[in-house]
Amino acid sequence: MNKIKVKKISDKKIWLDEIKSKGLTHPEVIKLDIMPWGGSYKPVTMAAISYDDNGFNIYMRSYEKNIRFEGKERNDPVHLDSCMEFFISPVENNLAYFNFEINPLGTLYTGFCSTGLRKDSQKIENNLNKEYFDICAMSKKDAINYNENADKNSYWEISYSVPFEYIKKYMPDFKPKGKMRANFYKCGDMTITEHYVVWNNIEVPEPDYHRPEFFGELEL
Repeated sequence: MNKIKVKKISDKKIWLDEIKSKGLTHPEVIKLDIMPWGGSYKPVTMAAISYDDNGFNIYMRSYEKNIRFEGKERNDPVHLDSCMEFFISPVENNLAYFNFEINPLGTLYTGFCSTGLRKDSQKIENNLNKEYFDICAMSKKDAINYNENADKNSYWEISYSVPFEYIKKYMPDFKPKGKMRANFYKCGDMTITEHYVVWNNIEVPEPDYHRPEFFGELEL
């Protein structure tokens, strides 16, 4: 099981600028390089996480050749697109988890599962907008231009925050300290080349990201 120490920050913009400037060489960067179900295509993908007094801050980047961006509305099935995902079980010894899935346009799907079993996972909070999560992503025009001009150095990136108040709505016992479980994913179920890449390995025969028993560890 992979483990990381999550740093508390005072200024999100400074943190993001540092991560973006150093990219894959930044010491806090998490590299997604495991393909549990094989495949011929593994786009280089990275993630970083921090927290402040208000919530978690997430940054992800993928050097993907061709991106898909069909999802436009909150809670559209963005896992079918070029998609980067963050799953977290924020209360120690509790398999309940949230999933945050986002495409190049910043279209966000949010889910919650109270039991830790995929069959019980449901989309939640359909009315919350990009401002609530402080989402930064490319425009549709930028995405079209990306596909027309991308080379081996091209990447798409997203950043957003997960407010602690949001987590507490569903898990009142949550406290932003101690050990938690999480995983980061890159996928594209209907992209030109279907792919599934993870941070922490998932040992099941078919693609399934909803497996909190295989999450890595975060320590705040």
